[in-house]
Amino acid sequence: MISVESLSYSNQSLDFPLKPSNSDTPSVSGLSSNSPERLLGSDLDDSSDDETRPPPVKGNLNKWTNILHGWQERYFVLKDGVLSYYRSEAEMDQGCRGSIRLRNAHVQPHPYDDCRIDVSLGDSTWYFRCSSESVRQQWISGIEKHRLAESGYSSKCSMLSLNSINSLSTCGKRGQSMSEKWAI
Repeated sequence: MISVESLSYSNQSLDFPLKPSNSDTPSVSGLSSNSPERLLGSDLDDSSDDETRPPPVKGNLNKWTNILHGWQERYFVLKDGVLSYYRSEAEMDQGCRGSIRLRNAHVQPHPYDDCRIDVSLGDSTWYFRCSSESVRQQWISGIEKHRLAESGYSSKCSMLSLNSINSLSTCGKRGQSMSEKWAI
């Protein structure tokens, strides 16, 4: 298992380095500027050119490979709706070892393991373990932001869509037809 000791945020990119930081300077929120508990995107520059594009997320996660090799530490980059992984940050120049476009992916926090994320797309499922529950939540949030950006929906539109679906499903429960519900 990896130990994420710090979170640094620069150039609209989240980094989850393995090396501990000596900086304990409190930030505005009361957390260390390198604390893994910092919220995703909390230091975003409001003057960003493209506010709809979420910032890249980078860092180490453990990825389940198979029964023989188990969990393997890999370096992940989430950018423009694509989650790619490399053997390590130092070996990024050798190319990514795999990637998944998140547009149609289903992201699920594991129900029993507070550090695990399952990402499914079609028949394939990727299993990831984070160093802590707060780091897992930051990755889930980042993945969801990229997924929504790729799908063309904002979070506000998604909530409207969910409410519309609920409205359509509730009219059947009340015994109303669609024409009755929309009648003027």
